[in-house]
Amino acid sequence: MKYKILSSSLEGTTITTKVEYDFDGIKLTVDVPHFMPENQAAIEQGIINRAITEKKNLDAIVINEALVSEIIIGEQKTIE
Repeated sequence: MKYKILSSSLEGTTITTKVEYDFDGIKLTVDVPHFMPENQAAIEQGIINRAITEKKNLDAIVINEALVSEIIIGEQKTIE
């Protein structure tokens, strides 16, 4: 996984970074808010934490695509 900060902005106590993540060729651009960050390291940690979340979301999409194909539509089942 790689990331690149495309831009940043400040609104009150929140810095927002626009980040492009590259998950092995799958690119995703996300606005990452950083509420009252203490330093640059806190901003980078926030970007990394968001990457973990986005990767889990991408993985879940793949799993769900496989699961949805296994759902049998119209079958009546008994609840015991």
